Amino acid sequence: MFLQGVVGLLLLFSCQHRPSLAEHEDEHEDGHTKSRVRVLVLGGGLAGLQVGQTLHDAGMTDFLILEANGRVGGRMIANILPGVPATSSFFVVDNRPGAPNPFAKLADYCNLAYAEADWLDFRALDDVGADTTMEVHTGLEKLDEALGRLADGWADGDLQGLDDISLEGALRLYGWHPTTPIDWAVEHWWLSIDFLADTSQISCRHYMYLYGNDGYSAHETFQVVRNSYFGNLDLVNCLHNSFLTPNDPRLKLNTTVTGIRYSDSGVAVSTADGVQYEADYAVLTFSMGVLQQGNVTFTPELPFWKRVAINQFPMGYITTIFVMFNETLRSATRPHYRHMYVSPFRGVYHWNAEVVSVVEGQLNHTQPFALYRLWATEDEAVRVETQALEITKREVMDVYGKIFNSTVPEPEVFVSNINTDPLFYGGGPRFPLGTTNKDFDDLRAPVSDRLFFAGDAYQVNL
Repeated sequence: MFLQGVVGLLLLFSCQHRPSLAEHEDEHEDGHTKSRVRVLVLGGGLAGLQVGQTLHDAGMTDFLILEANGRVGGRMIANILPGVPATSSFFVVDNRPGAPNPFAKLADYCNLAYAEADWLDFRALDDVGADTTMEVHTGLEKLDEALGRLADGWADGDLQGLDDISLEGALRLYGWHPTTPIDWAVEHWWLSIDFLADTSQISCRHYMYLYGNDGYSAHETFQVVRNSYFGNLDLVNCLHNSFLTPNDPRLKLNTTVTGIRYSDSGVAVSTADGVQYEADYAVLTFSMGVLQQGNVTFTPELPFWKRVAINQFPMGYITTIFVMFNETLRSATRPHYRHMYVSPFRGVYHWNAEVVSVVEGQLNHTQPFALYRLWATEDEAVRVETQALEITKREVMDVYGKIFNSTVPEPEVFVSNINTDPLFYGGGPRFPLGTTNKDFDDLRAPVSDRLFFAGDAYQVNL
């Protein structure tokens, strides 16, 4: 995962060592501190942490991780709740069939506990509060059947002559014709959240790579890491603690990269605080959204083929809304922990889950509370993230009033901002129609054999 470019580096490093970072600090000509290391790792998200861990495990300790935030973890722990270990991350680490899940591999490495997940244990309500659970289950059956026929057709070679086709178009070929809010909610819940895109923008080839060989059914149960809904903090902490010590000098937080100068002889990185870092090699793990926005200046400019690769993968948008009540909102008639809200609008508030009920005194809170989570995706994600919080609160209270068939108390509402945060600019890259292996190869290819790309830039072959 994330490390294809780093493998080549490890071969170069195997018999070469440099003095520690502390022995490589001096004053630059302009008076700013200059630090020299063998490898710079740019970004301290999961990709950056695993690059550091891989270098460390290979015996290469002369590296430095630069992270703009005050903590590592990237999107995985972009905290939005004060005093509560729940975050804006939408990743749920599971062991569904399909392509190998790199997060599941990390969870196994970290010995994280799994729990059984039954995705059909939910209640569905529409925008007037009517119970639509049976209709949603019927919709899931129809979508499941269409996905099964698509997998069979793909295996039989029916679509192999096409360069690509949208998942929307492919599903229509095999009998899925969504026309109602229930259909939209089912499709959004089962497909769009995973890909951060409407099915019209999802590559069928990419979908079939991930799920087409083994597939998975809406009626299967599988396991999820127990704390996935808290943003997988244990996963981040495990990686961090596997090779970094407290106050480790190989990690610099609150250090924002503004410029990267690269050549055949090495890499020099400038930061917002005026410090310059030099290295023989650098591994860049930033969000692709950051690279697309031009927040980092490259000297010389990245080659045209590299800029094409970076900019042809649009960012997908997702917004997490945490809702905190001072009481649990389940009732005798609606006891479920999870609900589907069949909104008349695609992509907003469809899926609700009670994250945790907390008793008095836990998690730095003096009063009991119950925490719930909603998601919005695509255009609705940007709308919810950028509108006034009071508007979101009114919308959320309306949703919960219909879910629980009662007037609900006014909650505290917390909204993530990873779509507009300059360290992310989105939940992750989408893979557009017509994407080829060459596109992925260009995306992750190094420049000048000195500047390597990982994180969002990593994708296995189709």
